[in-house]
Amino acid sequence: MRNSDENRHAYQPQIIVTDLEKRRFRVKYENHSGIKMWGFHSDLNMWVVKRNHGKLKYYKDTHDFSSWTKVHLTKLSATPFHNPSKDPNASNFKLFLERQVKEKFSEMKTADLLIRRDKEVLDPRTNERMNIMMWHATKHLKEIPIPQHFHEGYLDHMEFWAFDEVTATTAIKFTDSDIVLHLVDAKDLLQFRERDIHTLNQHQIIYKGC
Repeated sequence: MRNSDENRHAYQPQIIVTDLEKRRFRVKYENHSGIKMWGFHSDLNMWVVKRNHGKLKYYKDTHDFSSWTKVHLTKLSATPFHNPSKDPNASNFKLFLERQVKEKFSEMKTADLLIRRDKEVLDPRTNERMNIMMWHATKHLKEIPIPQHFHEGYLDHMEFWAFDEVTATTAIKFTDSDIVLHLVDAKDLLQFRERDIHTLNQHQIIYKGC
């Protein structure tokens, strides 16, 4: 078994192990990162990574990204970044990560990616030997607190809401304010009380970029 963090741009059949301790296998072809977007959730003061299938993982601080491999961090830096609060520390980390990708992570600790070519298992499409890629699970949070409830009637002056396909987030615009409320996760709807859920239901959501 050899240790390698090299990027592989060509198609490589793969068996992926996401947790070395529990040996959880899942077979997947093509791009195994599947990252839709990443960004900073200012209400929770946490980092969030959303996958293409909709699942989210939250990270407490930037040091937790050191549990990612170079390959995955490279792909992360190239995906849409969501920072609606324009948090300067979040923007600075994004720039730092982009520099580290260019400098081959000279100043950032990363996790090891182990790659081994299986001698017996063949990919049915190419008849080539499978690559077995293994890495430890990332240091994401297991429990996520729900943001504080808004007061009843918070959305009384709602103008519209829109879904952004690029970042897979939703924005709510108000008629009496320049404030735009951003929803990253479906669980963010738990912030609203029953009256405001009905208000959302009365507005047709706008789709952007679909």
